[in-house]
Amino acid sequence: MGCRVRRPADSPPGDFRPRDPDITGGYFQPLRLDLAGVAPTFHLQRIACDLADAASDVATQFGFSYRPNQNPHLNPLIARVAGAAVELAAIPAGVRVELTVDWPARDAERYAYYDREQQVLIDKREAMRVSWYVNAGTLDTQASGPSETDEPLSASNHWIAPDSSGSVSLWLVLRDSRGGVDFAAYALGVQ
Repeated sequence: MGCRVRRPADSPPGDFRPRDPDITGGYFQPLRLDLAGVAPTFHLQRIACDLADAASDVATQFGFSYRPNQNPHLNPLIARVAGAAVELAAIPAGVRVELTVDWPARDAERYAYYDREQQVLIDKREAMRVSWYVNAGTLDTQASGPSETDEPLSASNHWIAPDSSGSVSLWLVLRDSRGGVDFAAYALGVQ
């Protein structure tokens, strides 16, 4: 039902135009669950749809090759100072730290993409993006990661530790180009 209501060809009354499916032929339907005595919970449910504007042979091929997206998985964070690995709990104050995180090769999934301009299916690999958040010190960038055409299975960033000792919180969010997500939190000990 969700695909039928959202398709441009099946627009609801009132001249409203629904969104086109994303590049992988579907939508994320937001869901809200309200239970007595519990804070509301939100979830994005994936709705996979047939290709509405593709030739029947291409739509059939897409249906056979479609695979639901799986969430990626972050491996443990690695910190280096001047090329040497350091413990996350023992980072010298005021130094520039290279932070690197990676993920399994299988997590950058291949998927069928419908190119509307050429009206053909293309085999693509997911781009991966890591967002970096820290509550002290300075990061070089807020996001990093390989594109669909890059082979690296890691992302790096540089962080300048604060000049004073203490605990610093670091959060990482890994997203793939089809909506998959994983996250991690670290307590960095600055000495």
